[in-house]
Amino acid sequence: MTRVLLAVAVLLFAFGAGAQTAADPGAAPAAGELPSLPVTLPDTAAFEGKTVTAVRAKLEGLLWTKPPVLQAPKVGAPFALAAARAELMRLLQGGGFSGGSLELEAKPGGVDVVFRLVPARLVRRIMFKGNDLGDDAVRRAAGLVDVRDVTEKSLEDARKRVREYFLLRGFPQAKVDVATIETDVPLVVLVQVTISAGPPSIVQRRVFAGLPPWDPNALALAQGYAVGSGDRADQEALDLADRTLTTALRGAGFPSATVSHALVPEGGGVALTVQVAAGSKVVPSFEGNVVFDREGILDVLDLENESDRSPLRLASKIEGAYRRLGYLDVLVETDLLGKPTDAQRTLLFRIREGDLVTVEKRLYPCLGGALSATRIDEEIDSFLDEDLAGEGFGDASGKPVDSTMGKSGDVASGARPKPHVPTARSIFVAETYDRAREHLVELYRSEGYMFVEIGEVGLLRAGCAKGSMPGPTGCKPTPLPKLDEKMLCLHDPNQLPLPVPPLDKKSACVADPLIGRECAPTVTVVLPINPGPRSFLWDVVFEGTHAASPAQLGKSKITGSHLRMGDPLSLRDIEAARKAIVDYYRDEGYWFVNVRVTFDYSTDKSRARVRFVINEGEQVVIEKIFVEGERHTLESLIRARLLIEEGGIYRAKLVRESQDRLVKLGVFQSVSIGLVNPNIPAKRKSVIINVVERPRQHFDYKIGYGLAEGFRFNGEYGYANIGGYAATLNVRLRMSYQPFLGCDTDNPGSCKLYDPVVVRRWSDETQVNGLRRYPRRASIGVTLPHTPIFGATVRTTLELVNILDLRRDFVLDKYSPILTFTYSPWQPLTLTFGGDLEYNSFRTFDSRTVEDILSGPTGGALAPLLRVPAGDTGVAAVNSTVTFDFRDNKLGATKNGYVSLSTEYVRSIVTAKNGPRQDFLHVFGGAGVYYKLGFLPKKPVLAFELRGGGNFNVGSCYGVGESAAARAVCDTYPDRLYYLGGVETNRGFFPGQLLPQDSIDQLLANPNAQLGAVACEEYPTDSAGRRMNVNAGVAEATGNSCGVQLGAIAPRGGNVFINPRLEMRVGAFRWGGFVVFVDASNAWRDRTQFRPWRLRYSVGPGISVDTPVGPVALDVGFNLTRYPQFGEPLAVFNFSIGRF
Repeated sequence: MTRVLLAVAVLLFAFGAGAQTAADPGAAPAAGELPSLPVTLPDTAAFEGKTVTAVRAKLEGLLWTKPPVLQAPKVGAPFALAAARAELMRLLQGGGFSGGSLELEAKPGGVDVVFRLVPARLVRRIMFKGNDLGDDAVRRAAGLVDVRDVTEKSLEDARKRVREYFLLRGFPQAKVDVATIETDVPLVVLVQVTISAGPPSIVQRRVFAGLPPWDPNALALAQGYAVGSGDRADQEALDLADRTLTTALRGAGFPSATVSHALVPEGGGVALTVQVAAGSKVVPSFEGNVVFDREGILDVLDLENESDRSPLRLASKIEGAYRRLGYLDVLVETDLLGKPTDAQRTLLFRIREGDLVTVEKRLYPCLGGALSATRIDEEIDSFLDEDLAGEGFGDASGKPVDSTMGKSGDVASGARPKPHVPTARSIFVAETYDRAREHLVELYRSEGYMFVEIGEVGLLRAGCAKGSMPGPTGCKPTPLPKLDEKMLCLHDPNQLPLPVPPLDKKSACVADPLIGRECAPTVTVVLPINPGPRSFLWDVVFEGTHAASPAQLGKSKITGSHLRMGDPLSLRDIEAARKAIVDYYRDEGYWFVNVRVTFDYSTDKSRARVRFVINEGEQVVIEKIFVEGERHTLESLIRARLLIEEGGIYRAKLVRESQDRLVKLGVFQSVSIGLVNPNIPAKRKSVIINVVERPRQHFDYKIGYGLAEGFRFNGEYGYANIGGYAATLNVRLRMSYQPFLGCDTDNPGSCKLYDPVVVRRWSDETQVNGLRRYPRRASIGVTLPHTPIFGATVRTTLELVNILDLRRDFVLDKYSPILTFTYSPWQPLTLTFGGDLEYNSFRTFDSRTVEDILSGPTGGALAPLLRVPAGDTGVAAVNSTVTFDFRDNKLGATKNGYVSLSTEYVRSIVTAKNGPRQDFLHVFGGAGVYYKLGFLPKKPVLAFELRGGGNFNVGSCYGVGESAAARAVCDTYPDRLYYLGGVETNRGFFPGQLLPQDSIDQLLANPNAQLGAVACEEYPTDSAGRRMNVNAGVAEATGNSCGVQLGAIAPRGGNVFINPRLEMRVGAFRWGGFVVFVDASNAWRDRTQFRPWRLRYSVGPGISVDTPVGPVALDVGFNLTRYPQFGEPLAVFNFSIGRF
């Protein structure tokens, strides 16, 4: 019988090859492995046409033994090699096998056909049981990272690697079992790795050998060795401890120190010996240093963190530090003193600092084209400023001290030598100039000079002529060598620039004190720039397009926004256009598209045709979608959020939106969606979704005590991913208890225990009883990121809020359920719809009024709390918001803009006795535009925002007028008024301070306005005989005037307002910038008095500091339309996170 091997090892999945360790080339093949493909296949012609006597499949291993159904060749039919190989490829491509071979065996009367196959299964998830070392670490050690399929052999190899890893980590008796669990999907399994670690190997004793006993620093460092007695003998931890101690000893002056360890069995564990080969301790010493002191040079060397401590490396660091200060001639020599056997040696640095050398000017031979020498200087200066410019405070000038002290004549002020500190732009540092040169090459090519040649940076420096005096001021420079631009500006026969030859080294004098050679204290930097012809875009061609037409690719949304005919040819724009083409094709499902760019030039190179050569490939069809990492989240929920599906096209835009949808669930730290083996093109690909879940529960609390609040408790509990549906529960509680210890708020300067007024008021069981004795803010909220009724993209939030403010003069109890639905069909658009009920119970002590409280010393701080009517009131509200937000950054936008409109219908459900009812529509809108002024230095951003709103009576209150009498019947609920002032509206006022304009007009019309008295008109009186006043709310009647304190005017909000704002933002520094702003706003209580041209203005500067959270801003606003008689400040400081 003759057996012939025809084909071997056709791998379809990456794990079949990548998850196994590299084998020893000299080792024999492991049992069960397939032989390698012969260099020359055997001749199979003798089998062609013979009768097939048997066809069978042989599966390797014992794990998966069910043979596949064979469709060809048929028994009794003539044998055809092509058909047999096609059947083998069908089996391999159909899944379930990672490799296979075809064997033919001659039999009497025919041939037996044998398919030898290696079974494999796709992996849905890898689970670990009994693992104490971290799943990720064990997964990496076992080679199970990014595993997509497994075979019986790969599982056994993984088991061995896991056991070896546990042995390495100090578990000598570890046992590992790897099993597979079938799923409801054919050929897909779960892999479970079960680990029984056993007892660890413990370090019983630790000793050090080789430590220098005479060095206390080395002995102290050794005590920081991370593994000690009682610790597990973990080889990873021991190796890390060796490296850490080695680094510490070298940083402490033992540059050749090495640390190793040895473990010896002892008792029930091991004895650890830490072997230290310290070598000689090397102490640095410096000679000739004046500019830097010893500590300064040690800071430059940074010996503790320097990995290369060779004398040559250390000397170069010192020379680099000097050159960055302008000491171009510095020379550092080293000498290691002492013998190699000495316990301590000295590394002597002999420093010849030389004189300060500055850049006198820069020359740009061959320069021409669109970029001027000034522009080149600016580009180079930007690199010098970034690399060399110091930060912080410099030396103070002595002139103010001399001018002050010298006036009396008691202090003599003689000549003060001023040390010359060169500016960053006058220092020559070769590395910085080289980086600037590379940038200039890119800059020229972005301006259309595709053939530019920029030479190496060279120097011209004169020597000191004979007879010069020592020192930089005594040098008589010799004439500088002349530059031959003809030799630097060379062109080929096509008038294209040739590479620029370097300058002759003799053109730059090099100081050498050993031979007495001195050089001039200034240098001239030479940077030859030969731009060559400038090319302009003349035509764009697309080749290889089938799925998209050239007209589609040339649209503004793809390449049209980057390439414009007649513009200078720019590599930067061309690369952006190429990426846009790739993104377009990937959005259409052509993931493996390849786009090349070639150029065709006219004879004079002035015109260029850009040719995009496109290899579209095929649309990628999603074969399978696998989800990994979802330990608590339902996989069905994850799949429901996806816009991609099995059998569909793999479109990049749908992948991005799917990833964004998963992130918005709020239960994942990270989400990634990608192809399995993304670098291997194929028509059908599987997709893997990796998620990392957040911790499901969190609890945080703080306990404290404050003089005003008493004992305080602040706690928050959150539970995410309830039932695997990504539902989130949040419970927050802030509570305090004051055991009658506090300050007498009537006398802010004094503080006494057991304030009798507070004790009496809070003991009144009719107003302070039960839970009202505990000021609090409590809320419980549930968030569903997907709403079954409205769809997977509608977020639902239900929150119940209870707020109790217990103060010296009043108690406010508020209850409010809030329901919100949020829908965002695409990134810039957000729709919000919701409703809430609000119930307020406001009580004052001793029949005090709101005006009485506001007139007190703490009235200003309490004003935001008192935006509710007296008594028991409640409203129901329904609101909706539409927002288009195209800003690049919501906290610090630099381009685009936003538009937002919100409406809210508010109606009374509980009305205070003799109080007005509410039935009105609350409207608020805003828009912002942001534009970067690219034509100005630093490219400042101009930001403009316009906001406005109004309250309008509807329903049962429709048609009610604006008079005080009308407002006694129907009025706006106080917290729905518009309160202006502060960083959000007008920075020249404190928050909520700005008075409505019609209230100001009435106050100014009264002669006693500056005294705080407001004339009473014939308004209706309440049951207590007090009049309703449009400006002051409720005030006690005294004759024909109402004595009202301006601070007591409440509420200060308006029913209509307008608020335009303008701001210039300049990013002048790496850490932020400054702003200049103009804020304008005004409000009117009476809607009929609305005059949008009557605005209150404030202007001012500010600074902005960039932080990871966002820009932190500090502004000062100056009130340009100030009414001092109303307590308005001249200027207000404002602090905020983010810009409008």
